[in-house]
Amino acid sequence: MDLITERLKLIPLRIEDIESSLNNLSNFYNEKHLKSKEKVLSDALYQVYRIKLKNMIADPENYLFYTYWLIIKKDNNMIVGRIGFKNIADDKGETELGYGINPNFRSKGYMTEALKKMINWGFRQQLRPIKTIIAKTDKENISSQKVLQKVGFEYKCISGDLLCWKLNNKANNY
Repeated sequence: MDLITERLKLIPLRIEDIESSLNNLSNFYNEKHLKSKEKVLSDALYQVYRIKLKNMIADPENYLFYTYWLIIKKDNNMIVGRIGFKNIADDKGETELGYGINPNFRSKGYMTEALKKMINWGFRQQLRPIKTIIAKTDKENISSQKVLQKVGFEYKCISGDLLCWKLNNKANNY
């Protein structure tokens, strides 16, 4: 199940994709005909992939809410970044969304485009109803804060070094 925008495709990683990426990222990209200068996962990303894999195995029916979705340029299969929910929605219908973009692709509108599509899918999908999406940014990450504001997130609070943002489904008609 891919999500398509004007310039991008968002592809959810399956359990076997995460496993393959953990074993050999370069081989995984080659097998899928994807392009990236990233040859191995960073230590931090490796740990996040392991957590995502554990959650996906524990709840395979809801893997779309645990996995990363690769953000890929349609014209050349270049990986721009990753986006994904961090968990299924809780009893109040809240879930958190995270994302990252390769520095070479910043300030080109790709993350705004991907985020809009992921939010739209999240609010419209029928697997696990979502009423509110939460996002967090570093205090210094002004670019990420601007992206969140562009798609309708509102600043809510500060928690340590992070700014907390919320987007309600009804408020933005997604």
